[in-house]
Amino acid sequence: MKSKSSLFLNLGGAWLILVDLGHTWGYYEAFVTRRMLGASRQQAYQLMKVPIDGGIMNASLWTVLQMLALELTFFLAFVAAVSFWIARRPESALHRQLARIATVTFGLGSLAFLFVHPQINAAVIAVGATILYGLAWWSARTA
Repeated sequence: MKSKSSLFLNLGGAWLILVDLGHTWGYYEAFVTRRMLGASRQQAYQLMKVPIDGGIMNASLWTVLQMLALELTFFLAFVAAVSFWIARRPESALHRQLARIATVTFGLGSLAFLFVHPQINAAVIAVGATILYGLAWWSARTA
């Protein structure tokens, strides 16, 4: 019989896959097809492509944005894959450890995105993950 913690770990992984697909689609629509960019945002988009004088590396804000978007995509997919893999393991202690780490990680992200640097998309991702992994942690503690 599957435990409650494995159910919540699977739900947490599914949530991260869902938001990962949404993030990738939004990035594609906004910056590859540019269908979601209005006139004022088109101008900002063009300014982001201007190189910054950074010494040896003359990167642009556009390059940095692409790197960060790709890193977020890989991070969400990785955590989801680990969550699915650990959910299939029978050890409650392993469930508890992953859920605790994920709860603290996404919980700190939630606080940062809600209070320090408000971004609704990132806050929704982090708060949703915090709740699901927190439930997995709680159910693994009581098992």
